Amino acid sequence: PYLTEEAVISHSECMSLLDFGNKIRATSQTNMNSGSSRSHALFILRLAIPIEDGKGRRIRSSTLNLIDLAGSERVKKSGAAGQRMREGQNINSSLSVLGQVISKLAEGKSRQSKHVPFRQSKLTYLLMDALSGNSRTLMVAAISPALSEAEETLGTLRFASSVKKIKTLAEPNEKEVAQNDLFLQTMRSEAEGLRAA
Repeated sequence: PYLTEEAVISHSECMSLLDFGNKIRATSQTNMNSGSSRSHALFILRLAIPIEDGKGRRIRSSTLNLIDLAGSERVKKSGAAGQRMREGQNINSSLSVLGQVISKLAEGKSRQSKHVPFRQSKLTYLLMDALSGNSRTLMVAAISPALSEAEETLGTLRFASSVKKIKTLAEPNEKEVAQNDLFLQTMRSEAEGLRAA
């Protein structure tokens, strides 16, 4: 639930969807934060560009994942109760699974013999391609200089440190147009269907 996929053809349409997502994102006041995010936000942009040169006609594709993770919180510190407490538990649960995935991926070559639990949460399932394989991953960590938040800051820095250990190799995603004809027809019909809806 709460996942939407839209076909766009311009920068303004992309920005409009990003703005829409920000407006509907749940926030609430807790003892730790006056505008606490009550959910993660994902903006996934898939690009497909036709290229024609001396090598023939082909499609170059790429995916950009922008993710704003809701921060973990301790019930005691946040003062959350009822619905806010359940939201915090869901956030903490998905962050825990993400931490397990990051830890397994950071182990490097030995990970091939170990199961990476991508399917244990919607968040990690959606980020599977971004965290492993043909990708580049960048993390920006938001931390607090306040002494009262030292424990959360240290946890965030540990998490960011493990993300840095993940090794991926980004290569161009190109396919010949002949291989992509069926794919393009499917994408066009989906785009037309979405526009008609």
